[in-house]
This record gives sequence, structure tokens and C-alpha cells, in this order.
Amino acid sequence: MGVNPGVQYEYTIPLNVSAIRYAWEVSKSECNEECGGGYEEVTAACVGSDGRSVNDSLCSISNKPMVGLFKCNTAPCKPR
Repeated sequence: MGVNPGVQYEYTIPLNVSAIRYAWEVSKSECNEECGGGYEEVTAACVGSDGRSVNDSLCSISNKPMVGLFKCNTAPCKPR
């Protein structure tokens, strides 16, 4: 038999693993034009059910909404 060199292991398991859920929260800027075509910026942040922003890696990337600049108010302007 070998001699125990005094190495011990301890495992810690969180008690409430599923207490906080994470989801994407979408924000949109206002369109920069009233008519004739403009752009709005759409962003998404990963937020916990406790309301705090967290690292994006905690949210499912497959559920992440499209983000970026999108056309808006594309109807032609009324003549003046």
C-alpha cells in the first residue's frame, strides 16, 4: 500500500443553480429621420431575471436577436 501524501478533495455545488434565468433584452434607438428613409440601431444585452446585465456567454447565442443598423421610416416625405 502507498502512503497518503495528505491530498484532500472538496466539491462545492451551488444550491440554487436555476434561481436566476438569463435572456436577451432588446433596445432600439429612435429613427434618425421622420420620413424618406432613416436608420435605427438595435442592440441586445444579456440580462438576468434579477435585472442585472451579465456577460453575453450566459445567454443562448442561438436565441440572440438580430442587432445592428436597420432601415426605418422608409415612406416618402409629403411635399411641402
